[in-house]
Amino acid sequence: MTVAEDILRALQDNAAGMSDSELAGLLGKGHQHVNQACRGLADRGLIIRDNSRGQIINRGSGTAPPAPEAPASTESPDHDWAWEGNVQSQVVTHLAATGWSITRVADTGRREQGADIIAQRDGHGLLVEVKGWPSTTYARGERAGQAKPTHPALQATHWFAEVLMSLIRRGAERGQTLAIGLPDMPRYRTLLGEAGWALDRLDIRIYLVTANGTVREWEREN
Repeated sequence: MTVAEDILRALQDNAAGMSDSELAGLLGKGHQHVNQACRGLADRGLIIRDNSRGQIINRGSGTAPPAPEAPASTESPDHDWAWEGNVQSQVVTHLAATGWSITRVADTGRREQGADIIAQRDGHGLLVEVKGWPSTTYARGERAGQAKPTHPALQATHWFAEVLMSLIRRGAERGQTLAIGLPDMPRYRTLLGEAGWALDRLDIRIYLVTANGTVREWEREN
């Protein structure tokens, strides 16, 4: 039985759908292999790859999607694309399409510890930490739905500092290229411009995800 056939059978048993990483874990296959198979099935109209809830979910083409839930980590419905899980998914897809073999994809929705993405290509490693765009309300706990006191742009500044410090601490890991994945938001571009000299010296790559899902590697303006 092929991977594509395994995916179709798994989705038949799961009407809610499954992400690429969930399918990879269930089938014991590499994320890149599953991602390519899912995209091929979608091109043939055999499955639907639904990105309406901030993460790509694969469903059988005859399966109606479940009722939408409130976005967990976005500023507003217009910013679903900038949710951390979606940014991670788009970067993974981009890396797989450019020859990287994906060896780890963390479950950001469950706040899994460790690197968000680890990939290999030509014997070289790539470690990517991902951040999304902050929401204006709490998504979990007793204060779910209540407004946050910190403005998203200020919170994004804190998140950028945190992810940069996390990568600096990982700098001792030889043979690994370090990278950050971010939604392409004006505030993040401003912060990247301010920290550009340091990012160059530390050889940290930046992947920016746009609202339409395009991934571009950021370059410092001279």
